[in-house]
Order: sequence, then C-alpha cells, then structure tokens
Amino acid sequence: MVIDTGAVELREFNASDGDVLDEVFAGMSEESRYLRYLTPMPTLHAQARRALTAVDGCGHVAVAAFVDGRAIGLARVIGMGAGRAELALEVVDAWQGRGVGTMLGLWIRDRAAGLGYTELIAETSGGNARAQALTRKIFPGSAARREGTSIVFTMPLDPITTAA
Repeated sequence: MVIDTGAVELREFNASDGDVLDEVFAGMSEESRYLRYLTPMPTLHAQARRALTAVDGCGHVAVAAFVDGRAIGLARVIGMGAGRAELALEVVDAWQGRGVGTMLGLWIRDRAAGLGYTELIAETSGGNARAQALTRKIFPGSAARREGTSIVFTMPLDPITTAA
C-alpha cells in the first residue's frame, strides 16, 4: 500500500528495503541515533540491520516515508505476543518537527490495530521530549512510567475492522 500525503509518500517497508533503512540511519545525527536506539550507535551493525529488515507483514511490520524518492523516516511494530507489539519510529534530522513522525505513527498505529494488536509498547529516552509529545498526540490514552533514564509508554489500541 502506498499513501501520498502531498510531498511525503508512505509505503510499507519490505525485507528487501535494506537501502531504505541505511538511508534513514545515515540521515540521523549521533544524538538522534542515541535517542532512537537508547545507546550510542555510530554504525548500524549487520545483526541489527538483519533484525530491522526481517519484516513479515504480520509479526513485524514497518512503513517508510519518502520525499522525491529519498527515504526520510521509518516506523515499525514488532509483535511481543498476547496482542502486544513494540513500536519504534525514526525520522532523519532534516525532516524532524515537520509532521513526518505523526504521519508514520498514525499509519503504523492503524496497521497494528488492523492486524489485531491491542496494545503497543514504546520506550524512549527521558530526555526525548519530541518523542514523548508525539506519543501522547497519537495515543492520547497512553500511560507512561519511568524506568531508569527511560520512559516506557503503554498504548491501548482499538481494534479496526476491515471489509473483506
């Protein structure tokens, strides 16, 4: 599925999109990578790259954002069992604060609900005010708790029924 929202196009990420992952990673500063991965991440190691491209359309789903064919962001959910999934989102520095995270977050939220997930979990740095504000915007019913230097959000999802 491809959604064109003006200059930004969203499409489902697939297992052959390693170049998309690489492009988004390269567009993030050291600080953005730290805030996304919660650890210093100067390079994307092969093992992490394999895990992040291992999408299957159900247990691991991702969406990519593009402008003029260039990848500018990714969002993903990875199933954890019992209707729960982990949510992660990243946007290249040049496009942060311009609504891309909101578009990605809404798309992946709805996709997760459509797959039958009932709850998403996201962990963010306690100092990542943008990610926290975005989470509260997209998931107004979310609960947050501090775990060490991180904030862990629990976000209930309403099931979405789709016509056959």
